Formats: sequence, C-alpha cells, structure tokens
Amino acid sequence: MTEQGALLKLMIESEILQKKDLRYVISNDLHINPREIKISPDEICFITFIKINATSDFIFNIRSASENRTIEKTVTTAFTYENNIITRHPGSVKFEMSNTDQYEVSSVIIKFIK
Repeated sequence: MTEQGALLKLMIESEILQKKDLRYVISNDLHINPREIKISPDEICFITFIKINATSDFIFNIRSASENRTIEKTVTTAFTYENNIITRHPGSVKFEMSNTDQYEVSSVIIKFIK
C-alpha cells in the first residue's frame, strides 16, 4: 500500500470510529471536469487525486467549507500535472479552472446511514 493509500485508510477509519453506531457506504468516483462535488450533511468527501492535461498557464481553485487551495502553473509546453493529495471536506467541493484545459478529480465519499 502506498503512503497515500495508508493515510487515506487511516482517515476513513477515523471517520468511521467517530460514528461507530452508524452504518456506512464508501464510494470511489472519478469526476471529469467537475464544477462541484455535492456532499450532503451525512457524507464526508476525501479528494484523493487531481490530474490536469495542461496546454497553457492555469490557475485551478478548490473550495469547500473547510479548505481553499490554489494550484497555479506556468506552462511552456503541454504536460500532464498530477497531484496525489488527500483533503477532507465535510461539505460540497467546488472547482474552478482558469482555462479550458481538461481535468479529473478522484474522490472517496463516506455516506453514513442513520
């Protein structure tokens, strides 16, 4: 298991332990050019990977109730930007790309069932 995978596993286990009386469902999704990943109050979202097929300079913003993050790159030749991040979001996550470059966002969502 990679360091990222081990960290994600620990973060998921921590969330489940905090709500140990509830059942849960875990989903892993790949979003193509999302503007928003909608998260309901009974869900937690982990962003686990971002991939941008960069053809020109870009500014990529990630916003949620718990975090604002900006990725800014100057591009001299086309390349694929990849970021193995793990960020926790207790609410919806919004994405903004400054140009028309294609991007992908991977997420793991835990839905707690009452």
